[in-house]
Amino acid sequence: MRNVKLVDMPSRYKVAATGDQHIPHVDFAFGAGKNMRRWVKGGKNRYWVSNGDQSEAVAPTHKFFSVDKHSRMGRLSDQRDAFISTFGSVADKCLGLIDGNHEYRYHNIYLQTPDIAKEFNVPDAEKYNGYCASAKYHFPGWKLWCWHGSGSITSTTGEPLRRRLNRLLSLKRRIMYQQADCDVMVAGHYHFADVLPPSPDFLLVTDDDLNVQQHYPEPQKIPIDKKSYYIHHDQRWYGCSGSMLKGYVEGESTYVEMKGLRPSELGMLIITVKDEKVTDVEVKRL
Repeated sequence: MRNVKLVDMPSRYKVAATGDQHIPHVDFAFGAGKNMRRWVKGGKNRYWVSNGDQSEAVAPTHKFFSVDKHSRMGRLSDQRDAFISTFGSVADKCLGLIDGNHEYRYHNIYLQTPDIAKEFNVPDAEKYNGYCASAKYHFPGWKLWCWHGSGSITSTTGEPLRRRLNRLLSLKRRIMYQQADCDVMVAGHYHFADVLPPSPDFLLVTDDDLNVQQHYPEPQKIPIDKKSYYIHHDQRWYGCSGSMLKGYVEGESTYVEMKGLRPSELGMLIITVKDEKVTDVEVKRL
């Protein structure tokens, strides 16, 4: 894990959690990338982080290499440069990047993310010296933990609301113990964009020595020792940061189509912060 400390932040700002761009895959959604850049440029104090699989990172020797999808990608350094070219116009607003399973394919010979981090001049760029699948961003007053993800999260129940909740609760169970002091916990990899907010039913019953009291407390930082604290797992935000890779396209069969998977959700998460407190996390479709 990589710890990134961000000290010089405005009183109000937004952070986009994005990722899974898979550049320069032929099915990269150029419109999604354009909409993401437009959002970053379209308002004051807007930033972004990327949750891995920035590039497709596939070479002809890999078992998933396909002539129709990958033959124009060039070398791994060319794929890195394609990502830099695509998002270079918002490089000054990038707060960090992590590695995904696609970058891991060739981590023994080449790492793209350190080069991108240095080119974008992200905070603590000197710490990008090895493969890193997660990062904790220490903002003033709150923390964001990002992890690329692993395996799959699916639900096949027929009822749409239950299917959505099953997926989000599976995500929560998978990550809630990994970093107990983070206000927002986000994964990539699963190619859906959704948010599970803090539980509205977090009701506590106490007393004031004489009378029973009921409380709906705000998320609290509960001390462990002089330097450490945790936030109850039901009082955090959990989310998945979407994708920019199309799952179904005209004239070819993608991996998603061959496996009969649900379409990739082109989107990202927007974290709104006011006076050092997270006030909202929402999905933005791209």
